[in-house]
Amino acid sequence: MVIQINLKEFMRSFHSVGVVLKRRNFSEADRLVTVFTRKYGKVTVIAKGSRKLLSKKKGGLEPGTVSDFFWVGERGLPIVTQVKIVETFTPARKHLGGVTGMFQMLEIVDLLTPDGQENEEVFLILVDSLRLLTTDGSKRLKLVAKVQRLLKALGFGPPAGLNEQGIKLYLEELAERPLKTKRFLTPHLADSD
Repeated sequence: MVIQINLKEFMRSFHSVGVVLKRRNFSEADRLVTVFTRKYGKVTVIAKGSRKLLSKKKGGLEPGTVSDFFWVGERGLPIVTQVKIVETFTPARKHLGGVTGMFQMLEIVDLLTPDGQENEEVFLILVDSLRLLTTDGSKRLKLVAKVQRLLKALGFGPPAGLNEQGIKLYLEELAERPLKTKRFLTPHLADSD
């Protein structure tokens, strides 16, 4: 008995712009990368060889980077075949407040979004929040407003009248664990950050 496999169906290719939420080492030279894409929502992919010194994919897989992703495979974890950097938000990476705000937004999106559920509004809010971190002036209250918008887009409220500390506690209640990065949602962060 001969079984024929249609390679076109098995190795289906995908393409979407996405924001890297997190990455972790996997095997000797690979990484598992979680991306919130514009077309497919949150997906986790394998970036083969991305830990190698001369990997061309390396820069596009950094958390908080918007990249154009190409990947193949439907069964198991898809494999990234190509990554093109779209936006890196470099000014936000030059100071602690920007980096903290960036990782806070990435963590919130990762915690509150299910895998494979497309939500273009969440993608746009996330990208807009990261762009905000590259601007001059006070950002704290604007970021808190972005978090509130994000929560509404995901159907989580938040309840009216919550202050910054209340929003942080609400997020931790939704996530059922403390947030790892919560500095920008605390009142002691300087307005100049």
